[in-house]
Amino acid sequence: MSWWFLLSFLLLLSDAVNRNNFKTCDQSGFCNCTLSKSAQTATLSFSSNKVVLTYNPLRLDVYAGEELVASVNARGLFHVETQLLKPKVGGEEEGDKPEEEKNEDDDLGISAEEIAKMDWEESFNSHHDSNPRGPRAISLDVTFVGFDKLYGLPEHADTLALKGTGNTDPYRLYNLDVFEYELDNPMALYGAIPYVHALSAKRSVGMMWLNAAETWVDINYSNEKSIVGRVLSSILSSDEVNRVDTHFMSESGLLDLFLFLGPTPKDVTKQYSNVFGPSYLPPMFAISYHQCRWNYNDQNDVLGVDSNFDKYDIPMDVIWLDIEHTNGKRYFSWDGRKFPDSKAMLSALADKGRNMVTIIDPHIKVDKSWDLYSAGRDHVSCGIYVKNKDGGNFEGHCWPGTSSWVDYTSPCARQWWAEQFAYDKYQGSSPTLFTWNDMNEPSVFNGPEVSMPKDNLHAENWEHRDVHNIYGYYMHRATRDGQLYRSQNTARPFVLSRAFFVGSHRVGPIWTGDNHASWEHLRMSIPMLLSLNVAGYPFVGADVGGFFGNPPTELLVRWYQVGVLQPFLRAHAHIDTRRREPWLFGSIIATKMRVRRSSQLMESDPYTLIVALSTQGEAKGEAYIDDGKSFEYKNNKFSHQLLDFASNKLSCRRAANSGKYVSAAVERIIILGLDSPLSASLNGSPLVSTFDKTKKSVTIKKPNVVLSEEWNIDFL
Repeated sequence: MSWWFLLSFLLLLSDAVNRNNFKTCDQSGFCNCTLSKSAQTATLSFSSNKVVLTYNPLRLDVYAGEELVASVNARGLFHVETQLLKPKVGGEEEGDKPEEEKNEDDDLGISAEEIAKMDWEESFNSHHDSNPRGPRAISLDVTFVGFDKLYGLPEHADTLALKGTGNTDPYRLYNLDVFEYELDNPMALYGAIPYVHALSAKRSVGMMWLNAAETWVDINYSNEKSIVGRVLSSILSSDEVNRVDTHFMSESGLLDLFLFLGPTPKDVTKQYSNVFGPSYLPPMFAISYHQCRWNYNDQNDVLGVDSNFDKYDIPMDVIWLDIEHTNGKRYFSWDGRKFPDSKAMLSALADKGRNMVTIIDPHIKVDKSWDLYSAGRDHVSCGIYVKNKDGGNFEGHCWPGTSSWVDYTSPCARQWWAEQFAYDKYQGSSPTLFTWNDMNEPSVFNGPEVSMPKDNLHAENWEHRDVHNIYGYYMHRATRDGQLYRSQNTARPFVLSRAFFVGSHRVGPIWTGDNHASWEHLRMSIPMLLSLNVAGYPFVGADVGGFFGNPPTELLVRWYQVGVLQPFLRAHAHIDTRRREPWLFGSIIATKMRVRRSSQLMESDPYTLIVALSTQGEAKGEAYIDDGKSFEYKNNKFSHQLLDFASNKLSCRRAANSGKYVSAAVERIIILGLDSPLSASLNGSPLVSTFDKTKKSVTIKKPNVVLSEEWNIDFL
């Protein structure tokens, strides 16, 4: 082939290339970066943005275009405590110390005698933290300039927009098992994502403080330049500018800070996802309805609940089992008396397209006769369990009694854990059995703050204080890997976790923990879940009905109405609560069912009463009626009616506060939840009714009653 033919071929090929499909240097951020330096500053410019580093005093100013959006260390709160190791008893020579046990800076000018006298051990209630490695805290201030709202920092039972903390404790991020948690409080809860999203009418900026140790965050809203200090004030263009001052403080760890410049909320979310990954794509059943309580009693109870969902024509994809299904709180096991044939139970559910979830917690019962515990204790490749400060296996108390905790920070331990989900190891499991990780903050009943001592030791000699908030994430991930392992990476996993950290959104869903059956907790569930969404976690939910307490019918109905709009929809309840499966609650709803082009055209339409009976054959409801457009209700032109079905009688009575409004005819009554037909009569005169065996309902057309009056219909 001659050179001119080759050249012609290449020229033809170049003409065929669409250059619009490929980036130029100007379109690639890193290619277009420029670095300039002066005696006092260094400036890194990229795209239309720039970062200016001032050497003394140390400050980092971040610009979007020409607009200052964030300033790091403007208030001079960047502090790093220097680690100081106490000399061992007996007095080693400095040269005899292993390299990793030497102080970080041998030129501190502090003698070994002075270090030995320092007291950095801590006590909280009856618990003692030896803190053998000394002070290692780190803090930094970040000011968001031109912003008036800050969001994020889950998990807290508080408002969506973060509050200023000038008169309260800072927001605390330290994963804890909090029993019946308080509302409107910056106290720590089950998970931690140290991420904030600053918002104004013009732009958004996000920031991640990537640190897994105990963290506190102070927030201050202001428009006074003087508070920021003269240094920052000198670069602000106006006399007053809104800003949010934040101060992040962690007990240990490195400075690992990420800023996302937006400019829109969507842009910030995309940038966050590019760094920390997108949310995982769940199996279809995972976004359907889940039925749970602590606990369904036995195999027959489970199959009975399953059957009732069919009987009452209520869709359900997953039924859950809490800790009582196990053999003495030994996870990966079944109580043989209560669940004699788990595979048959799982098969019966699977025949209807349904799945099951069982709980598996991180604590392992200390039982030398139990193969699982012994296999972890005697593992030859690595230490499976978390160690105490002296190097022995840590033991504490949780549901099984004395327990050890798997060290999920160890890749070897995570692999061992994943292997336990194999069908030949998790006896009685099947491909339709999935997992719920609870108590993984970790919760230790006799530990400080119901958690693990901070001087416990993990893989590679990390103290628990360094990895506390990431412990639950690693368990979540190891369990996910177990489901992938058992299916040979062919089936999407489903694992619910209570504890979480940055990255948990890539693994599976979480929920908001042990809430209460109250209107206040229902209200709070919304900002709690939205806060998680802001921090990159979309697959979340709150227990429908509240975990503690017994919700009245109205609250439970409203909670379901809210719950169906949440990605993870599960009803759950404490072992001491009354049973609350949906068919146990009866209700009566007055509605207008004629289809119209607008609500105004429905004004004179008659009502249909839908009576959904409980298993006791009872139901209650209320109806409010007025003209829908005037203020005549202030002159008693309204009706407030109380509806009740009991002892085979449907009654309508005026409430004590009711006025009088007459335009409210009833054209149809539908009674749901009947196994056999009923005949109906009004004041002794029979009414025409029809029975639908498939829908288990009776319909009465033209009952000759008015909703705004008082009457009784008897059924036989």
